[in-house]
Amino acid sequence: MCDLLLSNRSAMPDSLVSEIATGLHDLCQPLSTLQCHLEIGMMDATATAMSAAIAEALHVCVQLNDQVRGMQIRVLQSRTARESEGL
Repeated sequence: MCDLLLSNRSAMPDSLVSEIATGLHDLCQPLSTLQCHLEIGMMDATATAMSAAIAEALHVCVQLNDQVRGMQIRVLQSRTARESEGL
């Protein structure tokens, strides 16, 4: 996916680049939440605390994957549209 973004940067409309930049920025908060849950689980190293931390982290991972999939779909849609226009 990164190769697609890098190789086609000049072919991507500014609006798409802006969307991707915003999407990447929006990933920072869930990533920080993920890290926090895991660190809290490690601080209180009981099985219950670690299990709860893992459950929360997995929930955040699902959200992150959904956001990344959305960005991938948007890039591919833009690429397909531009190819069909002959650009």
